Amino acid sequence: MSRISKPTRRHVALDVECVAIGTRHCDRAPAHIALIADDETVLFDRIVVPQEPVVSFMTKLTGLTPEHFIGAPNLENALSELRQILSPEDVIVGHSVYHDVHWLGLEQGKHFHSTFDIAQHLSVRNPPGSVFPLRLFSLRHMVLQLYEEDIQSGSHSPVTDTLYSLRLWRDYAHVADPVLHGVRDRLRSTPAPPGVA
Repeated sequence: MSRISKPTRRHVALDVECVAIGTRHCDRAPAHIALIADDETVLFDRIVVPQEPVVSFMTKLTGLTPEHFIGAPNLENALSELRQILSPEDVIVGHSVYHDVHWLGLEQGKHFHSTFDIAQHLSVRNPPGSVFPLRLFSLRHMVLQLYEEDIQSGSHSPVTDTLYSLRLWRDYAHVADPVLHGVRDRLRSTPAPPGVA
């Protein structure tokens, strides 16, 4: 596979699974946080107690039930531990990783250097006049097409999601343009898998 040169900063992959703290789509709070290093070592894997009362654990998606939170740390204590692991020189990799960074209140330049969003990197342009300029593919779709693994047919595992986000970065962030265009065309030409909820 043709590649261009790779950067030298440490890359870590981050994923956050959320529970519902209200009835709106945006009413979410972090409940399970995972961070892995670029050698696939798990650096952080914590279920955390949200600061707000939980309206729904969204068990079908998250795999979480009330029992998982017995004895779990609160969000602030977990974030204190996570921030000690992160470095201002780290690049945080993830799928739509902006949301994860936002939910955790991580600050660029203080907790990390920059982000690499695999969803944006492998996106394709929608036809002119579309509501959204880009078509973003789900992590499940990417992994199913590029690795022939169905990682989200049931509940989501943030450790598994970070692992494949990192592999997608490693395998496709530094390829030459013709290879990248071929990957994007493959994702665009295949049907998306059905949702689980």
